[in-house]
Amino acid sequence: MAQAEQAILDFFTYPPVGDDDWRYAFQTAQVRIYEMGLLSRATLLDMANADSLERAADLLSGTEYALQAGRDFALVEQVLQARRTAVRTLFVELMLDRAVVELFRA
Repeated sequence: MAQAEQAILDFFTYPPVGDDDWRYAFQTAQVRIYEMGLLSRATLLDMANADSLERAADLLSGTEYALQAGRDFALVEQVLQARRTAVRTLFVELMLDRAVVELFRA
């Protein structure tokens, strides 16, 4: 019985979906720059495995996320909420397709 020929898939290229869309090239570069300032996976794992909030806060001391006014959990929550608001604002500024922004807001 003859074996049917199967196409060999090249996993390094993707099938074309349409014309190239370069509208988000600048936004992608900006996000890559912000990405370099994120905490490393190792730091996040160390924080998750810390035995106390104080120890987790100590791990942030050498980063831009260092807590300036003590290690109060309410302060940590405020910092995280402010960061979340800043990220959402940045997303709205970077998105060219307003329909996508509305989708995420929903």
